[in-house]
Amino acid sequence: MLRSTPALIPNSPQPQMKEKMRSNLVYRAALKIENKFLLSTTVMQAVRKLHINSTRTEDTSNRVFIDVAEGRYAHGELPEIVPPPTIDTLVIVPGI
Repeated sequence: MLRSTPALIPNSPQPQMKEKMRSNLVYRAALKIENKFLLSTTVMQAVRKLHINSTRTEDTSNRVFIDVAEGRYAHGELPEIVPPPTIDTLVIVPGI
């Protein structure tokens, strides 16, 4: 009987990955992508693309958090924020 090793199973966690808690992985990934909404969007999109049905979703998300933390996967550049146009002053005529 052939035993499968982590190297032979796609997306399987490596032994050192099981020792890390997800909160630590999220913290490390947040150091690379500071905007929490962009981080969550990036991770969700990556998990959707990389997930294999025969593996646990938790393992895939942990792998993505590790990849983001190590700089292997990042979302595109944020667009530059354009300030909204100024609002003209409202003139109120008394007695109308």
